[in-house]
Amino acid sequence: MSAEVSVGALSLDEPLIVVTTDSHIGPRLKEDLRPYCPAEHLDDYDDFVRRCEPHTDPKALFSTFAPKDQNPDFATRLAALERNATEGHHDVAARLVDMDRDGVAAEVIYHGSQNGQPFPFIDPAGGTFNAMIFSPVGSRRELDLAAVGQRMYNSWLADQCSQAPERCIGLAHLPMWDIDAAIQELERAHDAGLRGVNFPAPKLGITPYDDLRWEPFWARCQERGMILSTHEGSAVDDVSVNRPHTPLVAQMEELHRKMLPRLIFSGIFERFPSLKLVLTELQQPTSLWWTQTARRYDELWEQNRLLLAEELPRPPSEYLHGHVFLGQSLLHALPSEVQRAVDDGYSANVLWGSDYPHQEGVYRRSENDTDETMTERGLRNAFSSVAPEHARAMVGENAVAVYGLDRDALAEVSRRIGAITLAELGRPLETIPEEWRIISRAHVFPEYRELDRLVEGVNRGV
Repeated sequence: MSAEVSVGALSLDEPLIVVTTDSHIGPRLKEDLRPYCPAEHLDDYDDFVRRCEPHTDPKALFSTFAPKDQNPDFATRLAALERNATEGHHDVAARLVDMDRDGVAAEVIYHGSQNGQPFPFIDPAGGTFNAMIFSPVGSRRELDLAAVGQRMYNSWLADQCSQAPERCIGLAHLPMWDIDAAIQELERAHDAGLRGVNFPAPKLGITPYDDLRWEPFWARCQERGMILSTHEGSAVDDVSVNRPHTPLVAQMEELHRKMLPRLIFSGIFERFPSLKLVLTELQQPTSLWWTQTARRYDELWEQNRLLLAEELPRPPSEYLHGHVFLGQSLLHALPSEVQRAVDDGYSANVLWGSDYPHQEGVYRRSENDTDETMTERGLRNAFSSVAPEHARAMVGENAVAVYGLDRDALAEVSRRIGAITLAELGRPLETIPEEWRIISRAHVFPEYRELDRLVEGVNRGV
């Protein structure tokens, strides 16, 4: 047997710990969640289920967000959605089989699985992400029912994750319109086994996050190791532009509309040094956003040094690098974002995501267990051009550190499932799948257009 090849302390033949920080689950309203409904709310819940039935067809939901007349790739993308009709949409046992096949050791789990199942007691008209985009300005009864739905979902998810707690990182939904209630549910969800908070962007009805009344909440998150995990909409705070701010942020007019600078410039990360924020599927090219944001925040800090001396003794870029992480789910289609992270020095802040089981993600249901999966091909296309130590970190080691996962347990899982190795990861693809070009066209950012040129070049042998 040949000697094992190594790069420094890294073995090229050792299975990698692969962690997706963007996966989704959609418990079925009737079969999965109803048993978790308190008896006094069963009538309300059954009425909610009846009202939801017209909205729970995945094809109908997909048509709402990608109408045929506005999307020339509608048929192809719908076919991808149908190919991903795995039982893993709602069953952790089934998704563990999918994870094993793809070589994925662990996953961070958000709601919204493209299987047409809305969040309990939240109007499904806006799609399966309503629990994240929900604006809590309804009646007291509506808010009370929303909180009941959150407890139902959190309890169900905790039970599901308990099947493989070292591999399944569930995120709790909290009644953020009531800080005390949010703290109480955070503690209950953590005790049940959930590992992070599905952290919503600021909305009407939610106290601005730079308000000091949130201090006990940040303290509990830090104490319990609960990671703030935001999916989309993470940077924009349109609805609260005219709402109160801390005196510092109030003086910095351009920051009024943003969530992240409120957290940084109000000194939250200075006061809570173990608090971490993950921004997943940030809706702009992160290779442009990260470096520009760090530079601009530091400029503002320099301009306000006297004002910031006590609350923010270090440049904002240091808090960005130490507390903020990017969950990126299109790296299979945009390897240049990986290279930029290395070149610009923020590869330690990049967390790979598969977007399982979304049709725009890298996961595809495999018809043959002996074939290389699309997830493995996606990992190769994303990371084959960067140094092994950077690839290994972004593929999973960064996520292990951010979410405080059991590395030894996951290393054993990786060996058992035969995860991709550094040697395999370093082999570039000979042909880039056409569907990745289609996926890229669904995004509006100019940098995503590079994929069209990349596909044409690779497929011509350039």
